[in-house]
Amino acid sequence: MAGYWPNKPPFRRAARWDGVFPIVEGDGSLSPNQLRDMLSYINERREGDSPFDVVCMGATPGDRPEEDARTIAPYAEAGATWWVENTIPERFVRGRSALEQMRERIWKGPPRI
Repeated sequence: MAGYWPNKPPFRRAARWDGVFPIVEGDGSLSPNQLRDMLSYINERREGDSPFDVVCMGATPGDRPEEDARTIAPYAEAGATWWVENTIPERFVRGRSALEQMRERIWKGPPRI
């Protein structure tokens, strides 16, 4: 289930299913504190203890493992179980092909903690 946080109805629905992909206005990325608040809201409404996936989106350089880990660790600590690397064209430097830059970032692979 996806939804804009803090718009509550999608997250009440998410509580009945097995995961959530929250986004916020702007670049779409929640802060770790927003993620904690959202998960608290969902957990108050969940029935049972079945696995629940939490997908977060953000941007890491991909070639600086320590920086990547510092970026994603707070999300994992807040409850994220998946990380989606943001590869929208607007993220990349103008003057070079956004497609080329997206491919370069994808080839670097996912960040690791």
